[in-house]
Formats: sequence, C-alpha cells, structure tokens
Amino acid sequence: MPAKKALHRKVQKRRTEEKKRKIPHADRASIPSSASSYAELLVFAASSGKDHSIESASFALHSLLCCASERNIALAKRLGIFVGRTIYSGTGNRSTGINDYLDKLSMFFDASGFDSSYHIFPHQIEFDVWEERQSEIGAISHPFEAGIVSGFLSAVFKDHIDVTEEGCRYFGSWSCRFITNVISPAKTLPASNASLENLIIHMRDSRETSNKISLAYDRLLLSLLSKPDFQPDAFMLMETFGQAARRICPTDKHYITKWLNIIGLGSVSVRDKFIYVQLDKSVSRMEIARLIGAFISGLLDKHPIKIEISLDKDSYRLRFER
Repeated sequence: MPAKKALHRKVQKRRTEEKKRKIPHADRASIPSSASSYAELLVFAASSGKDHSIESASFALHSLLCCASERNIALAKRLGIFVGRTIYSGTGNRSTGINDYLDKLSMFFDASGFDSSYHIFPHQIEFDVWEERQSEIGAISHPFEAGIVSGFLSAVFKDHIDVTEEGCRYFGSWSCRFITNVISPAKTLPASNASLENLIIHMRDSRETSNKISLAYDRLLLSLLSKPDFQPDAFMLMETFGQAARRICPTDKHYITKWLNIIGLGSVSVRDKFIYVQLDKSVSRMEIARLIGAFISGLLDKHPIKIEISLDKDSYRLRFER
C-alpha cells in the first residue's frame, strides 16, 4: 500500500509539473481540468482562438520536419490521431449527427488559423483545410493533419477510420484534402531538397504579410522532437535546409537573421562574430537547441558547430560562432 501511495503521488506531481509548463497564451478558463498532459493543454489552447500566432512560412518548415523520413511521417500521423481523439473528447459527446461533429472539427482548424470545409458522400468523407496564402513548394506534407481527421472520425464512429491527404496546397491544389476509405491512397513522400529550395525562394522573394497559424498548434508539431526516433531525420533535414539557404542566398548578417526568424523558435541577434538565439519558453529544450545548431551548421558549412548554452530568464540562450 505505501508503494502504491508513493506511485500515486509521483504521478500527480508529474501531471502538476506538466500543467505548470509554459504554454502559449490562451483563456485558461477554456481548458478543462481533465487535461492531464502537455499535448492536451496545447490542443485546448489552440481550440480557444485566443492564442498567439506564428508566421505560416515557419509553420511550413515545421511541417516539412514531419516529412523528413517515412519514420517521421508515421510518428506525425500517430500524434495527429491522439490530437483528433482529444478534440472529440472536448465536444462532450453531445453532437446530434455527423454534420454537427464535423462542424466542431472545422471550428478547431478555424481557431488554429486555417479555413476548412467538408463534404459527406455515401461511402466517403472529404475534409478540406487551407490557408489564405500558402506557397507551392512541391510537397505533400501534412501527415499530422491527416492523423487529426483520422483520430477524430475514429472516435466519432467508434472504429478506426483511415485518412490520407489526396491533394495539398504545397503541391498546387486549392486545398489540403483529406479523404476516408481510400482503396489506393496517395503516399506521403519524404521532403525533397527541391521542396526545401522552393520554400527558401518563396521566403526570400515574398513581399506579402503571410497569414498566421496558432502558436499552440505549431508547438504540437514540435512536440514530436521529444521522441528519439524522430530526431535524427529532423536534424538532417534542418542541416540540408541550411545548406540550401547557403546556395541560394548570401550568408551575411541580414539573411542569417532572416532565416533564424523564419525558423520561428526564438529571438535572434547577430553581433560581431557571434549569433545569439534566445529560445521561446514553450520550446526551451535541448532538442530545439540541437535543431537550430544543425541549421547553422549547414548554413555556415561548419562541422561540427559549437554551441554555447546558458540559462537566461527560464529559457536557453544559445551562442554560435560565425
């Protein structure tokens, strides 16, 4: 019995610490007391519609991290399924029909910074998600969103419903279309160097202010970096992204600052021989420091890159030598 009590106290302490972790701003009254994990807190923060935001170009890069390899694609879809089931649990199971349920899923995507619509056919459901302005970079890269739709519908129908992305805005379609009951589904392929270069060119040449994506929604994606299986391919892709940026643009102070700001993980300054990055509290983890290090290593063609890490105001401050 004493051992069971000690274990119970340990679990309660862990849950309390997770709830105290810094999450993007949201109306905490909208977060149910049943939310027991950091991922669930982020889901409810994104659902609130009162969240801070991140540039869609940064989100596009983070989406490509999910597609660094087939292994990462599978992990991203699995996380999406968990998120979809969590969204369903927040509906209170009081919906009157499938349209009512899908309206609630649409509300989640709308609150997260997207537009969405759906169509119901006798043997298939199509769910469309899009941003007002989104670059065509030659990639189908939303296994996370496919997982959200799959997890939500699986919870609604009390049976596993597989979902695949049939078309993608990044690949020239008018929307990212997620469809059910596919006999021969389109396969999400790992991100290519061409996709990275297209994204860099779009970022370099864009003169428009892009639309915003919920910061909490974006941080859900980045929570995958805590999984050891996800990290190696993500770090390799970020180094490749840095190498592509070096080929396309000069590596002067202006562009180093621009690329690091687009990565969207903290505040950046470049002074004398050094690059400084103050990580956002919501991503202040060693995996994120290594991710930025991989990008700078590719950008500056320095192997290995030396990172000096210090703690400043409850988050990591990174220093790289140029």
